[in-house]
Amino acid sequence: MTAEALTLRSHAACLATIFKARPEARARMRDFFSSRIRDPKTRRAYMEAIRQFSAFCAELGILDLAQVEPIHVAAFVEEQLKLHSKPTIKQQLAALRMLFDWMMLARFSPSILPTPYVGMPGFFCTS
Repeated sequence: MTAEALTLRSHAACLATIFKARPEARARMRDFFSSRIRDPKTRRAYMEAIRQFSAFCAELGILDLAQVEPIHVAAFVEEQLKLHSKPTIKQQLAALRMLFDWMMLARFSPSILPTPYVGMPGFFCTS
């Protein structure tokens, strides 16, 4: 088993309940990380973003993807702004958007996507 496969398994094991509630959703998420994201560094960063969002949802008592609303994503972004830089938050939100779009295709997420309604934090690059 490759190191990347072991990393995938260890991250999947530490995901909170919103991605473990239904076996179909867990399989769909596995497929997302194995087929949609080719770059290993991006995959790890996205996994960490999803893991942090899952833990945030678990703290709020959200146990299933269908319970996630735009207000939850917005609250997560606000919480993360206290801890991380704006480019990091943009990457986390991109990960959430991609995953919810992927889950929506299989009807595992809410009928209204919670991520498009949350604005990305602005930042300026100076070089």
